[in-house]
Amino acid sequence: MAAQIGDVMTTIPAALALVLFPALVRSDRRRLVARQALVAAAGLQTALCLLAALVSPYLLPLLFGREFSPSVPVFLWSLPGVFFLGLISVASQYLAAVGFPWSLVGLWAGAAALVVAASTVLIPPLGAVGAAALSGTYVCLFAGVLVLVRRKARAEARLSST
Repeated sequence: MAAQIGDVMTTIPAALALVLFPALVRSDRRRLVARQALVAAAGLQTALCLLAALVSPYLLPLLFGREFSPSVPVFLWSLPGVFFLGLISVASQYLAAVGFPWSLVGLWAGAAALVVAASTVLIPPLGAVGAAALSGTYVCLFAGVLVLVRRKARAEARLSST
């Protein structure tokens, strides 16, 4: 239940990312367009996640029955992943528009390894909450994506100034 609701919440930034890519490819001001889109996505994701955090303890049991009350903490622990995955999808469009760096594949591989390692520690004692807490790995992945975005943006700025 919690995972399905989280998946639905990532569709909004994914739709923004889908529309953003052609605009970035055509633009001569990619950095500005990407920054504006990322700020907008962050604002939207913040509002959406805060609203979901506030209403889910009441709404999930009301809509699905009291037997689904244990899904509330799982959902709440998955919200950081929902937030950062949405931002990753938007930031990655800039990277794709300026020349997809293979280091992004390395970041995803590193995040997958982190998930596997953290799973062995968190899931046995915490169960579904431990699995949802793995969404925190998206925080690390987002930080890595931002580093790549800054590097590409600097390289693009140097090229355009010469």
